[in-house]
Amino acid sequence: MSTKVTGGASSAVAASSHAACARFRGTDPLITGVTRRKLAEQVGHSKGPQSAIPLLRWMRAMMFERLVRDKRFASEVVTVSVGALGLERPQAVVVADAHIDTSKTASALELAHNAAVTHGHATLIHQLAVPFLGLEGENATDTHPDFAVVAPKAPNSDGKSDGSWLIVGDAKDYQRVRAKIEDGRLLKGFLQVALGAESAAAWTKLPAGMDVHTFGILAVPRNSSLSPTAVIENLNDHREEVRMRVRERASEAAAFPPETRANLPAHLAHLQAIYSPDTCPSCDMFMFCRAELQKSTDPADLLIELGVKPEVRTQAVGLIDGVTPVGKIPNSVRQQIEATLAPRRGFARRSRWRDCYCRAGHLVRNPDRGQARRADVGVR
Repeated sequence: MSTKVTGGASSAVAASSHAACARFRGTDPLITGVTRRKLAEQVGHSKGPQSAIPLLRWMRAMMFERLVRDKRFASEVVTVSVGALGLERPQAVVVADAHIDTSKTASALELAHNAAVTHGHATLIHQLAVPFLGLEGENATDTHPDFAVVAPKAPNSDGKSDGSWLIVGDAKDYQRVRAKIEDGRLLKGFLQVALGAESAAAWTKLPAGMDVHTFGILAVPRNSSLSPTAVIENLNDHREEVRMRVRERASEAAAFPPETRANLPAHLAHLQAIYSPDTCPSCDMFMFCRAELQKSTDPADLLIELGVKPEVRTQAVGLIDGVTPVGKIPNSVRQQIEATLAPRRGFARRSRWRDCYCRAGHLVRNPDRGQARRADVGVR
């Protein structure tokens, strides 16, 4: 029996980014049996070395993951997370390794649950392996959360905890400090955390009395030395999106017959792609889709490759075929198309208006460039 390749948490994020593209949905690893990167290599359109993580970038990621699980920082990540969720301060913080194995993950969760209920300890478990949502018991690849925190629930009237919380987390070595991380990058990280939380909540081997918390953790660097800190966010919306994407992937995979894997090039040929040079480069099938447009003789395909908006293409197609009447199009689009058809050196027209800012920070519109040389005004 062949293994079902799920793609893990990264596929959940990618499915949210490219869900509108039929080719992306049709090349799901659950359908083809291989990842999109390997599929692109099979059809001769791999991104090559540029698709791989640079060595220094990979070393930085590995170093940051080790810092998160190090005892000097694990206690801070745990206590910050527990405190932000309003839980009791743990009596001690324990670090455990699940070795990317489902059976060892189940054992580690059981030990952490007992330690939380009996002694009030909090445990940070790293390198977990949890069956992918909806595919437990099948021959499918697992999802691997970077870490999870097991913390005791609030004590009852007897002073003892009735159970424990499982708070799923992920380590993200963002290139900038926490204050400058944009929301888009945090969204992608929490979508990955949400898939781990959903998979853990559906796992039958989760210890009795342990519940998956509605909040998740992102461990991010708080300074240039990569010292980890915890960012907490409610996962309700993210988990709902993950459930929706997983259902879509399952229904898409069921629509294709098993013999699809026998002839993947023919399978790719009939899948309609929604190409955009702005968003598609993050997809591993980008080179294949771009080569398909470059080989096409349809004038409209050149406009798609250039990223011209759909509502402008019908007006601009005459610039390419020389027959269709040219409608009203922006000058920037006209110049882009003309430069593509007949490359030439030149400079785009620029307005003589300059944006000047005084020392107080107020915008000054001034057509006279000489006035911008005054000591109290700076040109931007």
